[in-house]
Amino acid sequence: MSAHKLTKKIWNYIREEGYAEEHQWVFLGALGVISFILYYFIWNQIIPNEYNNIPLRIIGFTLCVFLTFKDYWPRFLKPILPAYWYFTLLYCFPFFFCFMLFKNPESNVWILTTMTGMFFLIILVNWLMLIVIIVIGASLAWLAYILTTPEIVYPTHFIGTLPTYLTVLIGGGIFVFRKEQVQKEKLNSLITLSSIIAHELRTPLRTIDSSIDGIAQVLPKLSEGYALAKQQQLNVPFIAPQQLNSINQLTDNVKSETYAAFNFIDMLLLKTKSTSEGVHQNYSMRHCVSNALARYPFTKEEREHLHVTLSGDDFTFYGNDYFMMHIFFNLLKNALYYIHKAQKGEIFIHLQPGASYNNVYFKDTGTGIAKKDLVHIFERFFSKTYHGTGLGLAFSKMVMESIGGKISCQSVLGEYTEFILSFPVIHE
Repeated sequence: MSAHKLTKKIWNYIREEGYAEEHQWVFLGALGVISFILYYFIWNQIIPNEYNNIPLRIIGFTLCVFLTFKDYWPRFLKPILPAYWYFTLLYCFPFFFCFMLFKNPESNVWILTTMTGMFFLIILVNWLMLIVIIVIGASLAWLAYILTTPEIVYPTHFIGTLPTYLTVLIGGGIFVFRKEQVQKEKLNSLITLSSIIAHELRTPLRTIDSSIDGIAQVLPKLSEGYALAKQQQLNVPFIAPQQLNSINQLTDNVKSETYAAFNFIDMLLLKTKSTSEGVHQNYSMRHCVSNALARYPFTKEEREHLHVTLSGDDFTFYGNDYFMMHIFFNLLKNALYYIHKAQKGEIFIHLQPGASYNNVYFKDTGTGIAKKDLVHIFERFFSKTYHGTGLGLAFSKMVMESIGGKISCQSVLGEYTEFILSFPVIHE
């Protein structure tokens, strides 16, 4: 494997694992901001340490401040957030804690603090990142200690507790590893079952699709023969004009339904995997939204809450219209649920073409989403509704990312929730 491919693979792994832990970023950042300030005064005034280091604390404090306010980063910097998250963990836990322990070799406080930091790492990251962060962080801490200390003093208290550290780290790492393996096994079982079901459904669907092609070749001739027989006043069974018209449309209807069934199977598979198997081509977004709204089973009362602005604004997107319709169905279902729950609210949908991305804005003024839940809404199996499975928004995110787009959400509890679907501009 070339260095470029290896670097790309590592970066993709960091991004994937980092975003999986995104719901912890702000919490840890805020905790770090408070801790770096609070414990400086505790260990400087109340329980004085032999060694303290204000510049290192300022660096840790600054890293945590930027992590806390990650939502306000410039757009061009946000792709590095997962790497920034891991760098902050590496600095704040193994590096800072180990360095301070080496500098205070006989301090029971720093022995316990370092142990606490290692425990935090165990619950924050997966087993592989745990090993990488601890090895790199502790090594850099020891190197910094050697370079900044004229006379090396080995921490005898720490050496005595080293077996306990190793037991916690190894035991915690094994626990995290086993937990990840169980989750993967469950997901793999679901994927296998979905694949089997999809295969069993596709076989009869292909048979129907093939048969209807044969019927489509002879059905017009049968209809024409019936019409000629009626003109000649032959003794043939009566078929009402409406029935004859329905028969003539039969092949198109069956072809349409088999196409929808194939897409539905692909949609279910996409909910359990991270790849799209649907047929992709260019579609008009205005037509796609209009079609979704026409097919959604609104009640009369629900439709009165809908406000759609499509006149004059349209753009083309490359994707699957059936998948996109399902995304709109899911957003509509959730919005109507929260409007009903809040006993107030409206739904607003409009399109906005842009230079790099074309956007669909989907806003409801129902209950809104709590800030603590907002970071989880695109995670699989996370749901706050009685009818939800926690797959709808995760599916929406996978569909958007599979076509190079993205979906984001902003909300104020008690006021509104707005989803923004961004589609890359198609350059002719």
